[in-house]
Amino acid sequence: MNYTRAFHVGALLATASAPMILQPWAFYIVVLIGTLFSNPEGMDESVRNWRTTANDGETFELQDLREELNKVKEELKAGKWEGGAYEQFEEVHDSFVDSVEQLERIRNDTGDAVASHATLLKIAGAASAATGFLMFVLGLCLMTSRLTPGTAVVAQFASAMFGKTALATMRKILANNVKAAAVLAAIMVMVVQYTETTGQGFPTAKPIPTEMSMMGDDPMNMRQPFTNDGLQYDEQTGQLLPDTTMEV
Repeated sequence: MNYTRAFHVGALLATASAPMILQPWAFYIVVLIGTLFSNPEGMDESVRNWRTTANDGETFELQDLREELNKVKEELKAGKWEGGAYEQFEEVHDSFVDSVEQLERIRNDTGDAVASHATLLKIAGAASAATGFLMFVLGLCLMTSRLTPGTAVVAQFASAMFGKTALATMRKILANNVKAAAVLAAIMVMVVQYTETTGQGFPTAKPIPTEMSMMGDDPMNMRQPFTNDGLQYDEQTGQLLPDTTMEV
């Protein structure tokens, strides 16, 4: 079933039926169907874009990135890189890889949320088509009943009862979809923020401290290595020898 087309059919039938029914609820139904109008099939397609390939999706870049980072780590470790520098690199690497894995999970969860919302919209599409069809039949019955005053009162009463039920049902469907849309919007905002945070994590990682980086930013207090070297007189040999005593 094409649920987007179901919205089209429901909206057209309800719009055509409202002037035949001539009761306020019928026009409210037209507005509700128009508010619910959506494209569930398009959302199903976006679900595959959100999910990773490991979860029946099409996103593979994060998994490839994680695998390449682990490969680099293993190659460096095999190259006998060790000590403080490697330990700090390993700490930054593991933290970044964990963030990528968390981002994969969040994207899969977002895909699940989109799929849930798409299911609600499919229900709304089917309900819209059914409501529009029943309204059209009811409108034809009302127009026929007006030709015989004896049946007009009964038909109007039946129309009011149907309208009350249909209006309550469509309002409930709309409320559920509004809640689902709000939750989905909040999840997507979180995904965007976490994606930006993860993308900034590795480039802005604190570098391994070096002698140059520990000199400080104040030029008056910066001590360049070995610039305090000088010459001193060696009384035993009578020669000028380098003074390697560093000022602290």
